[in-house]
Amino acid sequence: MLEEVHSTFDVQLDDDGLMVLTLHRGLSVGAELAQQVVDHLFDLVGDRRVVMLLRIAGVRWATSEVQAVAQTFTPSIALAVLGDGPVDRVLANFFLRIFDDEDFARYFDDEAEARAWLAPHVQRLPALEVDASVV
Repeated sequence: MLEEVHSTFDVQLDDDGLMVLTLHRGLSVGAELAQQVVDHLFDLVGDRRVVMLLRIAGVRWATSEVQAVAQTFTPSIALAVLGDGPVDRVLANFFLRIFDDEDFARYFDDEAEARAWLAPHVQRLPALEVDASVV
């Protein structure tokens, strides 16, 4: 398992091939931060396909520009957004609009359910090898 901790977000690549991006509680996400995250994710995986669990519990808000930046992270083939309340649900809808198809993006308030939903998507991925020089 690969895990990186940053001041505003954490990235984890589980042994099963699932990428977990955690935005820290209390965070306000603007275009600049979103671009930093996307650039870092591209550095890690390049254009290889990934399945992502996005943890947003406690994130305060995101600007409208964040959606446009997030859409540039094209390797993500499935996205589960994990939150823990009604405010997170509203924010999750913002991120879920990146995908047009509910079969590939959903909101969850339970991590086990999110991982179970993502599991079939992960199984279809080739093994993901991360560029160790980035870590």
